[in-house]
Amino acid sequence: MKLAKMLKLFQKFDASDERVRCHLYEQLNLAHHKLTTKEEKTVIIYDHDSNVSFYNIDRFMREVKRTTHLPYVKNKKEFYVSNFRCRLICENLKKISTWIQHRKADLRYSPYVELFYQTVLTIGYPDDNYSYPINALWMGSMTIADFGNQLITTLRARMSSAEFKKKLRDQYENGFRQFNSSVNYVSYLLSKYSKLLHIRIDLAYDRSLIESDEQGLSFLMDSFTRFRKLLSRKDGCFKDLTGYIAHIEYGRLKGHHIHMSLFYNGHKRRQDELIAHQVREAWMKITAGIGLFQSTNLDRHIPVCNAIGMIKRGDKDKFNCLVYVIWYQVKEDQNLTFKYGKKQRLYFRGEIT
Repeated sequence: MKLAKMLKLFQKFDASDERVRCHLYEQLNLAHHKLTTKEEKTVIIYDHDSNVSFYNIDRFMREVKRTTHLPYVKNKKEFYVSNFRCRLICENLKKISTWIQHRKADLRYSPYVELFYQTVLTIGYPDDNYSYPINALWMGSMTIADFGNQLITTLRARMSSAEFKKKLRDQYENGFRQFNSSVNYVSYLLSKYSKLLHIRIDLAYDRSLIESDEQGLSFLMDSFTRFRKLLSRKDGCFKDLTGYIAHIEYGRLKGHHIHMSLFYNGHKRRQDELIAHQVREAWMKITAGIGLFQSTNLDRHIPVCNAIGMIKRGDKDKFNCLVYVIWYQVKEDQNLTFKYGKKQRLYFRGEIT
């Protein structure tokens, strides 16, 4: 299901009704996951740093959970890859030693990454899977292929446990709380101002100019703290700002970046493109020129729905589009595969006064 078709889910329901949001949130997450799985399942992403490894582990675990076959089958003489659908799993099994080397004990991992590390460190693993053919002996009479099949079987069993399912459920419910809270927040702003000018932006930094993603995240968070102080002053390009929603995510191409929606009093501000340019200048100044900025108000071919610019109270279609944009910002798989601390904050929202 393509993103444009996913939007039709909102057009069938009243997104302002809290009773249907849980169903919408679940259906959109499922549809999005099917879309990204279809697009990525044959793509091999090389582990050039630890953050990409964590991304790949999460992706690997979801594929293991989604499929049912073992990666290798044996004829009379030797093992071979069972079918094309297992290609991604088999290619990633070769990366285990690299993934173990990239593990950092002081990080807090997502449920999928955490379970992977716990399992592999418990049952053991070949030192360098890249150098072994799948029929080579690893331990006693166990071949590399036997190890791969055993690991996949163990991972699937542990992902079926009540403890793991609870962790996924807690993560899902946290995402839904953020989604529902954000929609209620925007509904409140519309009830108070009747017209909102919506500026949709992405904030990031040039990864080539910072040594590591860990330093990059620290730089991004420090810069965003200063950016939020500008928001609170409500002067310059933030004059008549009524609220905002922001969420941090990690992408294999962008690294850490921030999805953000800014809401202005629509009775006082109308020139969304001008404001977007001014906000860009503010971000670039804060980041000393190494920041990256994108706004759908400036690139109007990007949105799949018309949720930018002026939004009026009572315009159901535009409100539903806005709810879709909010879902995209806080959707289930936006959760980071790792965090640098227990209290690291990923979601930000203005206050209801």
